[in-house]
Amino acid sequence: MRSILLFYELNQKLTKWQIEVSRNNDTSV
Repeated sequence: MRSILLFYELNQKLTKWQIEVSRNNDTSV
């Protein structure tokens, strides 16, 4: 159960990071 929560939290961070990266790419282009 705990590992699932950790995985969920990590997944949220990854998603947030991808959104920021894509946003930065949009502004640079």
